[in-house]
Amino acid sequence: MTIEKDRYYIMKRFFAVFSVLLVLLLGGCTPQDVKSALGASNDSSMTSSMALDDKAPLAIHMLNIGQGDAILIRSGKDFSLIDAGDVSESSRHMLMTELDKYGVKELKNIIISHPHADHYGGVIRIAKRIKIDKIYDNGLTNNNRSFHSYQRVIDQKKIPHAVLSEGDVVNLGNGVKFDVLASSDSLKIKPEDLNNSSIVGRLTYKKFSMLFTGDAEREEEAYLTKKYNTKLASTVLKVGHHGSKTSSTNDFLAAVRPTYALISAGVCNQYNLPKPEAMQRVQNAIQKFHKNLNGENTIYRTDEDGTISLYTDGDSLTIKTEKKHRNTLNLERKHYEECKDKNDAVIHFNAIAKKAA
Repeated sequence: MTIEKDRYYIMKRFFAVFSVLLVLLLGGCTPQDVKSALGASNDSSMTSSMALDDKAPLAIHMLNIGQGDAILIRSGKDFSLIDAGDVSESSRHMLMTELDKYGVKELKNIIISHPHADHYGGVIRIAKRIKIDKIYDNGLTNNNRSFHSYQRVIDQKKIPHAVLSEGDVVNLGNGVKFDVLASSDSLKIKPEDLNNSSIVGRLTYKKFSMLFTGDAEREEEAYLTKKYNTKLASTVLKVGHHGSKTSSTNDFLAAVRPTYALISAGVCNQYNLPKPEAMQRVQNAIQKFHKNLNGENTIYRTDEDGTISLYTDGDSLTIKTEKKHRNTLNLERKHYEECKDKNDAVIHFNAIAKKAA
């Protein structure tokens, strides 16, 4: 081979590599897009891809709406919402901003996991601006003003409403289904134990699966583990009860064996969630069952990452975050202590102010 040909092939390879880097930069991939895509687990039968974006057949967005849950699902051209954020004005504003951002004009389904205000709170605002084809919940009520408003808007807007029970299946469109594994009829619980009445469902699309847990705690997790065991196995786990220490038990995590875990929590929320011990259990389970991840952190949380977006064609998965993703487990204890100090100070100040009044 001549020197000229050597130079030609060297330059050709250089421009090929340069072109790939340019595509990644122009495509908006952050360093974490690359890391999360390469970290997909072989155990979950999912391959990795950095090419998937909002044109993927299935997109799941854990919305950054403060302290609460709101997860937007786009299957084909159909939008569905699992939980709808909090009743606070800030949460409702953030929710509507997010729905506008993704171009949501109609919701095929809204599924409310249980009647706590940080899960149904945004329905009233949504119903005023967006067409809702059907609302599902677990049939339980909460005797407060905000829940009565939730019920009233369903009646006023004549929105079709149904109660989900264990064994039901909700069609989310485009081959995506939501299998109800537990609901308010699954456990014998006290009427006030609304968390353990949460609708728990497993979303599936080809090889991809995601387990939605509402605010399920150890009691409902134990029920699910005993009844379904490894049938709970899912690519992604929506961590129960915003990462509370009463959720994400070891037995449950061993059954689910998630490759990725998503947590919805408000920045420095008053409950100091997620809890470090829950985060540690989740991380331990991921590392135990997916050793090929080489210790890479695969926990995502809205208070640090902003809105978390999953894109899949059923065979491969891409995860993108609104903010630059950090290794949250390593920073967790410092973050927890900083927020705890801040909230303790606020509580102390409010107590003094109340006493002075």
